Formats: sequence, C-alpha cells, structure tokens
Amino acid sequence: MYEEMTALENLVFAAELYGVNRSERKQRSMELLEEFDLADRAGDTVVGFSRGMKRRLTIACGLIHHPELLFLDEPTTGLDVQSAHQLRNQVRRLNKQGVTILLTTHYLEEADQLCDTIAMINRGRIVALDSPEDLKASVTGDRVVEVSFSAPCAEKDLETLPGVVEVHRFGDKYRLSFAGETDSVSDLVEYARNCGRKIATINTLKPSLEDAFLKITGTPPDEVGRDKEQLSQRRMGG
Repeated sequence: MYEEMTALENLVFAAELYGVNRSERKQRSMELLEEFDLADRAGDTVVGFSRGMKRRLTIACGLIHHPELLFLDEPTTGLDVQSAHQLRNQVRRLNKQGVTILLTTHYLEEADQLCDTIAMINRGRIVALDSPEDLKASVTGDRVVEVSFSAPCAEKDLETLPGVVEVHRFGDKYRLSFAGETDSVSDLVEYARNCGRKIATINTLKPSLEDAFLKITGTPPDEVGRDKEQLSQRRMGG
C-alpha cells in the first residue's frame, strides 16, 4: 500500500494498473470498500490504518479487476483475533462467488476451515495432497486424548503409560496418542493420583489436521515455520 494515499486512491490506482476502464474504476473501488468494511475510511490516508485494515485493503486491490485466481500468502499472520476472523469470512465469501484461492498458511486449523484441498509441504516438498477430511482419516488408527493437570508433568513420564505412542504439549495441555485397546482415561486418572495431581480437563479427540501433519511429516508445524524464518534471515543477510 502507498501509505500517503487514501484507501480510495490506492484502489483507483490499482484499477488503472490492471487496465480497468476509467469509467468503472471509482465505482468498482467503492464496491470493494463496502465489501471489505472500509467505506467509512475511503478518504483517509492508509498510514493511520491498523494492520488488519491494511491487509483487507491489499486484498481489495488484488480483486479490483475481477480475477478468477487469487494468491494469498499467510493473510492472517500477525492479525488480532477479530481481524483474522473477519478476513477468513471474506475468503469464504470470495470462494462462494467463484474465485479460486491458493492460500498458504502455517495455521492448520485455518486450512481445515477454509480449504477444499490441502497440500502439506515439508522442507520444500509436497508430502501429501488431499481433502482435509481424508488427511485426518489417515490417522484414525490412533486414539487421541487431550488432558491438563493441576500442575505441569514431564512428557517422558506420560510416554510410559500403557499404549501411548506419542505425547505432545500444547500450552497447559498434553495430547496423547494411544494404540490398542488400553483404558486410556483410567490410566491417566491413576497417573494423576500417583503424582499427587488433579486432572483439570480431559477430552477424547478426533484426529485433527495437525495430527495428520505430525504423522505424515514427523515434524511439528512450528518447526517448519522456524525453518522458513531462518532461511529468510539467511537470504536477507546475503
């Protein structure tokens, strides 16, 4: 965005770059400002916009010429919860209008919510290509239980429980994958009792897209994100 220009001026300029007829530029710009909830800021310079507003305006500029295909590179990264939610709704609406969208994201829940087809990329290579539900179905052999305790536990201790295949920690919760017919809930209750802890929450989960990613790649998504960031830093450093 050209921050010294207004939202409307940015859109009209983008329309000119994309070859939109002069007679249509302002009308099309105003339509997009309405669609992206920016009409009341049409005459304001972009320098005073929030990150979410700038992101929406950027996408609006990309839509000025009615494209059939839209590329979005991590559009919700760095946005607050409300802005990210609003942007996802706009992506859904565009798709319903017939726009094909190629979306890159490290947020697997976002991919699960928005995408018809997902390509999982690990270290620069596509390792899986399927619908979200079929990808999740690939890990149905394991039962997944998510549990939180009154005090932190050692993951290595949880790994010793009968039938445990994998243990991952997410904030104050532990996600355990069980194989076989073990009574996972009873074993966790017994473990907590022996450790002098109480179980705060416990849920049996259906396999998630994150579970599928972990099984297919063996690499947590945040590690892939760190690899990408390190590569970017190396490139910037020459």
